[in-house]
Amino acid sequence: MADFEKVKQAIQAKGIKWQDAELTMIPSSTVKLAGADAKQILGLIDSLEEHEDVQQVYANFDIPDEIMEQISSMAE
Repeated sequence: MADFEKVKQAIQAKGIKWQDAELTMIPSSTVKLAGADAKQILGLIDSLEEHEDVQQVYANFDIPDEIMEQISSMAE
């Protein structure tokens, strides 16, 4: 976190303006999901993101693209 602030200050000192600067969490390991588990976790993530008190949602799941396409086509 301290390095992030130092970088922001150094960029600002050079007169460079940014639109957005934020830290994000990147998982060091992931959990593969498919089928009903994938659909259920995506529903949970959607619910969390819609909640007014939740600011950020992070997860470490990995759902294959073809499963994501199947789930999104079922939701439409």
